[in-house]
Amino acid sequence: MRQVVLAAALAAAAAVIAAWRRLRPPREATPAGPAAEGAGFIEVDGAAYHARMTGDGPPVVFLHGFLSTAGVWEPVIDRLGQDFQCVAVDLPGFGRSAKGATVPAGVWGRAEWLRAFLDALRLESATLVGASMGGQTALAFASRHPARVKNLVLIAPFAREPDPYPARDAWTWPLVVWLFERSMFSRRWLAWRQRQQMTRPHRLPRGRVDDLFRQTQTPGFLEGIHDGYIQPPVDDLREQLADVQAPVLVLWGAGDRTLSVELAREVAARVPNGRLRVIAGAGHSVQLDEPETVAGAIQTAMGEVEAGSRAEEPSA
Repeated sequence: MRQVVLAAALAAAAAVIAAWRRLRPPREATPAGPAAEGAGFIEVDGAAYHARMTGDGPPVVFLHGFLSTAGVWEPVIDRLGQDFQCVAVDLPGFGRSAKGATVPAGVWGRAEWLRAFLDALRLESATLVGASMGGQTALAFASRHPARVKNLVLIAPFAREPDPYPARDAWTWPLVVWLFERSMFSRRWLAWRQRQQMTRPHRLPRGRVDDLFRQTQTPGFLEGIHDGYIQPPVDDLREQLADVQAPVLVLWGAGDRTLSVELAREVAARVPNGRLRVIAGAGHSVQLDEPETVAGAIQTAMGEVEAGSRAEEPSA
């Protein structure tokens, strides 16, 4: 009986919130803030995606995690830009990139979007660096398009997870949106979330929280998050990991409070050429806690791939 009453109350609340959302004025666009040096927009299938592009050399494409932006990679890119062509993109629905109906659904949708994005950049292959959800996207892409990935450097990627949104019925979504708008997407909550994922919060770049908050205030943000990330079923990629041909370096913070290091061991063990490096003193956002370590790991991994390629070339 209690469950029936609770369900009825939630349904009534959701209906009221849905009506309120239909009647309220449309959300105004929020100024995006200053653009990063070397940033621009790449058109993919008629939609614009924001990316920071810097440096010259072997291409490295950086993929951020959920509720994040390309700005999370700036401390790493600042240490790599002299030696590599670095491309850090706001994934669909985030940052300055296209939102709303343009957001691809689920990890396989994002994998195909990444293929089109690399095509737009005229990159036949690249090293992919992905964090958390970005690491999941990189793994899915590498399993489906192995010839286009030279190297994978992944920070706390997940190949499986329990579904965090078990109640996906349409009538519950207005209530979820209301909670997001009122609390989860406030500056205070975003600041807490960033610091909770780090062990060295004093290294959080200045303006990072404002950057994250701006994206939540733009038209189409919540709809894109729902349709592209929350509504699709959570995919288990473990069987597809055997199809990844590129060398994989998994970096994991010993102080990660978001994902268990046991998942790191599983990912590294299931890919044919995987290695795991646990970084003491770092949390889930290793790229913010230890940008020097991450940049060094990328340089070393890419150097090993280049050395291997030269060794395989036939002698004259």
